[in-house]
Amino acid sequence: MALVCNNERLTYAEIDTLANRLARALLANGVRRGDRVLLFLPKSVELVVSIFATLKVNAVFVPVNPSIKVDKPHYAQGIYRQKKAYQFISVDHVR
Repeated sequence: MALVCNNERLTYAEIDTLANRLARALLANGVRRGDRVLLFLPKSVELVVSIFATLKVNAVFVPVNPSIKVDKPHYAQGIYRQKKAYQFISVDHVR
């Protein structure tokens, strides 16, 4: 087992498969080398997969933990709108 989080367990091959799928989606949505990808995700399997997918396309991941105390959606959307991040990933986008 490569990753255990809560009740989920993934092998290296499963992580790679999911990360490749998300990496293809990032490329299809215009993410390019050096772009910032905002990861609005809790500590989870999805976060790990998203980090690997972002790195596979030579982009930079910007993690934002939804459990932070500030106005989370406003904070994350502000980063995205200011073009400090090119793509926005939440749990719905990963699987």
